[in-house]
This record gives sequence, C-alpha cells and structure tokens, in this order.
Amino acid sequence: MELDDILNMQRLQCTGDVARAGWVLDQDAILEAMDQLNIKMPVHIRYMTGRYTRGTHRETLTHHKITMDQTRPIEDANFTLWHELVHCWQAEEFVRVYKRPITQFHTAYKLARGDHGQSYLGNTYELEANRIAAQNEQTYLLAKAS
Repeated sequence: MELDDILNMQRLQCTGDVARAGWVLDQDAILEAMDQLNIKMPVHIRYMTGRYTRGTHRETLTHHKITMDQTRPIEDANFTLWHELVHCWQAEEFVRVYKRPITQFHTAYKLARGDHGQSYLGNTYELEANRIAAQNEQTYLLAKAS
C-alpha cells in the first residue's frame, strides 16, 4: 500500500457493501469530488434506509458524516451524494468565512430557511446544494454492483 492510499483512507471512510438498490460507492470518484469541492476534513459515509429522507449531512469537530438511503435508484442516490458533499463544503466555508466552530454551521443553516411552507426547499444552503449537484450529476460517484 502506498502513502497516498493510506492518506485517502483517512480522508474517506465508507462501506464497500452493495446498497440494496444494487450500487456501490466509488471511493476514487468520491475523493475526486472532495478535491473538486475543496473539502479538507474527512468524510464518513454510511447507508441507511430512509423513510423521510434521501440523505443527511452532519458535521463534528473532526469529520463530516453523510448517510445515504441505500434503496434509491443509482441516479437519485448519485445526486443525493453530490448534494450532501456540497453541504460538507458549505460547512467548511462557514468556518473559513465566519471563523466559528464547524459545529455552529447547523445554526446558520436553520437561519437560512425559506418562507413559511418552504423552509427546507427555500433554504439558501439547500438551493445551492441542489444547483451544484445538478451541475455534477453526470459525474457518477456510484457504480453498479457487478
């Protein structure tokens, strides 16, 4: 194993398991996306079976946590992963711009909500994450399982 491989293992932790929908995470592609988005902190990705959500992003002082609904079709899951990676970048930008701990990003996120009835869909962070995910959705971070 080369040094770059070891360092990448520290940057990205995710399952090698096949999602219920028949796709896997492409770790090399995800690392490239992290570089493209200038994400510096480690990212941990795990599967879940979402009832009301397709994916989530949470930040800690040491890493980002992304959960992905493993039952979604590959195209939808790919968009979701791009979307959640944008939230990683947004949280790190929050730290850079406002010089506040990353754990306070969630407060800024809540303040950016949209009008009544559109608090999620009108949230400026969500709008940006959807826009950037749409720009990149043809670049797959997932692969069909063999």
